[in-house]
Formats: sequence, structure tokens, C-alpha cells
Amino acid sequence: MKEWIATGVQTVLKSKNIDSAVQVAVPPDSSLGDLALPLGFALAKQLKLSPPHALATIIPDLEAFFGADVHFSIHGGFLNIRFSDAFLWTDGMSFSGKKHIKKSHSVLLEYVSANPTGPLHIGHGRWAVMGSIIATLLKETGHQVHTEFYINDAGKQIEKLYTSVN
Repeated sequence: MKEWIATGVQTVLKSKNIDSAVQVAVPPDSSLGDLALPLGFALAKQLKLSPPHALATIIPDLEAFFGADVHFSIHGGFLNIRFSDAFLWTDGMSFSGKKHIKKSHSVLLEYVSANPTGPLHIGHGRWAVMGSIIATLLKETGHQVHTEFYINDAGKQIEKLYTSVN
């Protein structure tokens, strides 16, 4: 994704006859955005503007190039990028026609094992929810998912339970 952003920003800069290296980083504070480019300082020298004003001159072109699902903001000399949820769920899964998930697998997911020889507790419910979420995510990413929910109703533990209540 960093490479895709860097290439797009470089394309926009070249279209405006601006020559600058593009570095993409993850900002130290996630409230600033998903990615950050320390581009304002280099642009400020070339355009003879303050870093925020220099960045403001290219934002309309970047918005036109990347579309409505990629949002730009300025923080000092940094151009911050935030992706919409829709972008991350659709376009974010593939770039340049390459899928990030290389191969679909068949997955057997056991996500709850209720044991009637002891009390059921909140953990059993929590893991039932988590297992369901994991199964859904695996299905959405192209895997064949089979789920199992075990209830221990046979064997030595059940024999002990039977003996203890008789």
C-alpha cells in the first residue's frame, strides 16, 4: 500500500512539474491518519511557501487522482492520509490486480468446547463470539470454513459426573 501511495503521489507531483522524493511512513499517532508523508518541507523550498501552504496546493490534485475514499490532511509539514472503511474492505484487499491472500485454504475451526462437568462461565460465551467472528473473516477472505462447536457428552469425565450425582 505504501508503494501504491508513493507512486500515485509521485505521478501527481510530476504532472505539476515538481521534483521531490516521496517517502511514506506510518504516523506515530494513529489519530493523524493511516499513513504520513514528510513532503511539505521539500515542497516548501521548491514552491517558496510554508510547508502547510505548499501541501495545500497539491491536495486537490491528489484527491482527484486517488478518489473520494482516500482523505488527505495537513499536520505541520506532513501530508496525512486516511483511508475510508469502504476502501479498506474493497480496494484495500488488492493492488495492481494482485490479491494479498495468495491461496484459499480449507479450515476447520473449533471455537467452543463446553464442558458440562464444570460450570459454564462468561469465557464460554466470549469465545463463541470470537470464533464466529474469525470464521466470518476467513470466509470473507476466500477460505472454505467448517466450524465445530463441541459439547463434551461422552467419555471418562461424563462417567465421573454420573457417579458424582448418583
